[in-house]
Amino acid sequence: ESGIPPGMMGCYWDINGKTITGYNGYISYIMTCEEYYGGAHPNTVNTIVCFDPATGTEITLNDLFKENYEDTLTTMLTRKLMEDEGVSTIEGLGDKGYFIDIEMNITNNFILGNDSITFLYNRYEIAPYARGDILITLDYETLKEIMK
Repeated sequence: ESGIPPGMMGCYWDINGKTITGYNGYISYIMTCEEYYGGAHPNTVNTIVCFDPATGTEITLNDLFKENYEDTLTTMLTRKLMEDEGVSTIEGLGDKGYFIDIEMNITNNFILGNDSITFLYNRYEIAPYARGDILITLDYETLKEIMK
């Protein structure tokens, strides 16, 4: 006997991680957890933690950006998503499945690259599962007005 409860034979849980070294030598650690307990598809969740390898200190958005950056960053993310999707309005994004019963927000899942920050939205965060993970990349030049 396997010890696995009946009905759980096709289920699984998988965790993977990877690191990216970027801006100021900071490391972005990306952990991906995929789980399946039956149904139409597995659920995948990415969690990203950025830190300074010299001190072990976590790097947050508040460490990177000036005070009251939120509205400006939200606007920048929305505009870049519209550009990436080839639309010119929020309604155009809605037609592509974005922002159904939710507004744009700033995710804490971000990768500090050498030239840009990539914000990763998990499935269901701003769009349906079928859209997959949403990546929005803003270069540091674009962000310079709100960066410390």
